[in-house]
Amino acid sequence: MTEDEQKREQRILEQLRTHRLPAEWAEALGDVDGDAMLVLTWLEVLSRRVRSIHVEEVRRERLTYSEATLLYQLLLAGEPYRQSPTQLNEYLGLTSGGVTKTVDRLEAQELVHRVPDSVDGRSIQVGLTESGLEAARRVARAFASRYEELVKSLAPEEKKQAVMTLRRLLDVFEAPL
Repeated sequence: MTEDEQKREQRILEQLRTHRLPAEWAEALGDVDGDAMLVLTWLEVLSRRVRSIHVEEVRRERLTYSEATLLYQLLLAGEPYRQSPTQLNEYLGLTSGGVTKTVDRLEAQELVHRVPDSVDGRSIQVGLTESGLEAARRVARAFASRYEELVKSLAPEEKKQAVMTLRRLLDVFEAPL
């Protein structure tokens, strides 16, 4: 990175730290709501950082991100820790082929198994094995521990406010356009 590029990046960071849309961005984007842009910029940055934390934690379990996320989702589904591939696909955001490959890899590690759907015998569900349940719990505890560590500097009221604000944003995003 050249010295000019470093200076530009520093100027942008200084403006972002004062909760202002950087002048270079405003010029490039035209007439936009700077606060809206900052909200979505910060959400994107947080999303990347959370995913990075997840990847780091799941490597300790010798899992891929999609494998750990699938185990986590099955754990959160509650007993009997099963879901259909379609439900898993909705949560993971993978293609059906991607879910199948992820399930195949986890099945090879004996962390999940395929079982006939109790309602529709033509369908299958993916369920946690005993060792899969243990792995899912380790992953969940690792995630929770890192989350707590990351937000420990926030006062309880700040955490509550963040929860309420983020929930409201989710409501806005889920609203019909």
